[in-house]
Amino acid sequence: MYEHRRGESGEMAELEYLGSLDKGKFRQELTKKYEILLNNEDKAGTEEFIKNIEQGLPPYIDYPKSLQMVKLCQPDKYPEYAEALKEKVSKLLKSQELINKEPSYFTTCVQLQVKSNKIKSPFDQWHHVDAFFEVELTKGEKVTITIDGSLNPDKKGTANIITIFPENLDSHDNMASFDEFVLAEAQKIVDFVKQEAR
Repeated sequence: MYEHRRGESGEMAELEYLGSLDKGKFRQELTKKYEILLNNEDKAGTEEFIKNIEQGLPPYIDYPKSLQMVKLCQPDKYPEYAEALKEKVSKLLKSQELINKEPSYFTTCVQLQVKSNKIKSPFDQWHHVDAFFEVELTKGEKVTITIDGSLNPDKKGTANIITIFPENLDSHDNMASFDEFVLAEAQKIVDFVKQEAR
């Protein structure tokens, strides 16, 4: 795991910048998944679920179902960076007449304490997405923009947008730097949407 110079892990930075799923809702969704396996008498699936949890891993859930799960577990409030990013993305997309309604923002990050392990969401663990936007274009097409956040400047990934979190980003300490970073990341998202809209 890449360690930030301040000693902060990449996982902690993801939670700090992008937000965390509601842990209570996430625990309920994991419990439902386990109960479905039990009710279907899926012995192999049940054993794999337990084995993963014991190893500190969430159960494997395919991309569409993982995406739906995190949508059900969103928090009531997001961190300052996530809120500012959503506002800036919306403003830029509207100014370029690419959308009619507000884009939707979702975090996928979580660290749910289960015994001695911290469990991530299946969408984060298995599909390498830390957050995503859903945008409906003016012509009606829907676009999903996935984000993978990191402290590692050499990060590569499969998400549409790789966000490298800067050190000590705080609007209270340096509003200009904060706004500049938010604008740069929002512009990457808008450029991706424009490319998809062609």
